[in-house]
Parts: sequence; C-alpha cells; structure tokens
Amino acid sequence: MGDFGKKPLDGLSSLGLLAFIRYNSSVIEGLLAVLRPRRLDLDLRQKQVAERIGTTQTNYSELERGKRDPRLSTLQNIARALCLEVMLVPAELVDAVNSLTGHGIAPEEKTLFFADPD
Repeated sequence: MGDFGKKPLDGLSSLGLLAFIRYNSSVIEGLLAVLRPRRLDLDLRQKQVAERIGTTQTNYSELERGKRDPRLSTLQNIARALCLEVMLVPAELVDAVNSLTGHGIAPEEKTLFFADPD
C-alpha cells in the first residue's frame, strides 16, 4: 500500500488515534467504531477509501457499519487507507498506553494501595 498522500495530524484527531476496547466489547466492534470518525477527520468519502483498498463503495459502507465481518487483512488495509495502524497491546501495558495517549487514568493518579479496614 502507498502513502495515499497522508495528511499531517494536528496532534491527535478528535477521536484520538486508538480505539480503546473494554473487555466486555467485541474487538471488531471497537475497531469499526473508529473508521467513520477517522474517515471524516481526513475529509474522505467512502468511495475514496473503497478505491484505496480495492473494493466498492457499497462493500466498504457495509464494513464501516459493521454489516460485514472483515478479515484481518481487510481491516489492516482499511486502517492504512485511513493513516492508522492496527496494533495488539499486551493487557499489562494497556494502562500505560492509555496514559501515554491521554486516555484513562495517569499513573500518578492511581491508588497505589488500599488501607485494610481491620
């Protein structure tokens, strides 16, 4: 895949660059929730993204709305067309990543210990 004329970002986009997924939600749903806002941040139409990944606007629309379950390779191609990367973060590092990206509780704000009431 090419660079597709990447636009420089002004800090983080309105949605940030990562989808943070709670343990009780679907990974695919969490990733799909990022696509439309990101596409709009880049001022792209569905047809433009579809052309970049080699599919039709109708097919892309169904993927973006969660009407189709994308293969991982398709999801990766869509992410790259939107100047994003799909990453897996080890569970033990999620809090650190959230803090670094401005999401979640900063480490200095976390309670380090709890007093035993007894």
